[in-house]
Order: sequence, then structure tokens, then C-alpha cells
Amino acid sequence: MKHELFPDVYAGGIWEVDYDALFDRGIRGIILDVDNTIVPYFVPDPDVRSVAGIHRLQKQGFSLYIVSNGKESRVRRFNQGLGLPFICHAGKPTAKGFVQAMRDMQLPPEQIAVIGDQIFTDVWGGNRLGMYTILVKQVSRRDEWITAIKRPLEKIVMLAYRLYVKKQKQVAA
Repeated sequence: MKHELFPDVYAGGIWEVDYDALFDRGIRGIILDVDNTIVPYFVPDPDVRSVAGIHRLQKQGFSLYIVSNGKESRVRRFNQGLGLPFICHAGKPTAKGFVQAMRDMQLPPEQIAVIGDQIFTDVWGGNRLGMYTILVKQVSRRDEWITAIKRPLEKIVMLAYRLYVKKQKQVAA
């Protein structure tokens, strides 16, 4: 059985996720983190690639929702040109923000993927609710201090995750 801190998938970045495979597996909603998932936390606006990617996902039929622990001013500015529904000060990994997004999207948890760069917020929070979780490599090595404190612990979890994935592949062979 998969550990609560292990993602279902690990990807090199948000635009390296196989969204066709997600859609094929029945995922219809995507909860997105912003800081160090889509853009570095110190970049106020989405870049051209991110705007195009988000529009492509919407055209593909996904409902998108931003769930961020960030401040309202930060999330609102980032979202200006995107117009996505969002929750800030979400309190991840608690259920509050995830549940609100799930209700607003009107989807059950098994039809929602959570994409984020942090194990102890995005992955753990999504897993606890039965959502499909995708951990992406952070887009910048520079973190806010609260996140930087957790990164060494995440490295330990990722080592265990890689061993778990390796063992699963051996069992399947």
C-alpha cells in the first residue's frame, strides 16, 4: 500500500505531466498550487508558457482550481489573467481548501488530481482525501523560509518513495 506522503506520480515539472493519461484515467479536475509549482514564489505573474498550458488544459476538458497557502494579494495578482477559481490561505495539508475546491468543481475526490511541489502540503493533503497526487520538481531552488525548512525532510521521503517505486516495478516484472 502506498504511503500517505508518496505521490502517485513524480514529474520533472508541471508541463511534463501526461495530461492525456490523466484524462484517460478519469481525472476531470485539477487542483493547482502556484508558488514553485507553476512559477517561482517571487514571480508575481504567470509566464506565457503557463498561460498557454492552463488554457490548453481547460480546452482539454479539465476543471482547474488554485489552492494555495499564499496570501490573497499574491494569488489574486497571479490569477488576474487566468480567471481561475482560487482559495488562498488554504491551510494545506488540512482538508479545508481541498474540500472547498472539490465542492466547487462538483467532482468526487477520485476524479481530482492535485499538482504541487511540496510533499507535506500538496501530496499529503491530497492523499488524505483520496485524490490523485502529482509531485513536481520545484521550478526554483529558492524557497520561502518556511518551505526551506521542510525540504531536507522531503529529500528523505523522496528517497523512500524511489525505493518504493523500484520495488513496485520489481514486483510487476
